[in-house]
Amino acid sequence: MNRSRVDTVIDSIVAERLDMTTWARRTSCGTVMCLAGWAAVHAGDPPRFLEGATHTMYTLSGYPVETVAREYLGLTVQEACTLFLAFHAKTPDDLRDLVDQLEFEELGAAQAHSQREYELA
Repeated sequence: MNRSRVDTVIDSIVAERLDMTTWARRTSCGTVMCLAGWAAVHAGDPPRFLEGATHTMYTLSGYPVETVAREYLGLTVQEACTLFLAFHAKTPDDLRDLVDQLEFEELGAAQAHSQREYELA
């Protein structure tokens, strides 16, 4: 995970424009997106809306929003699933907490792996 990019994207999100239930959706007040949608914007390949569409899951280049975001943020498939399917996240702070939790779990797994290698040696 590229924590610097993840933090930059989260810091740029206005809470009222965060909707973790859709990649990107047009509303009467503007466009709302999930973390992946906002990451695609930062990657320079924002979500693309077809004429008359209110929802999209593809970027201007035609790639899935999730793919562009995952690559830009340097996420594993598991990390992307955890972050992009966090429907309970309602605010940027909720996303920050989730990223912190992911990093904590990764650190714990790495320490457990190191401990097993030490015990086998």
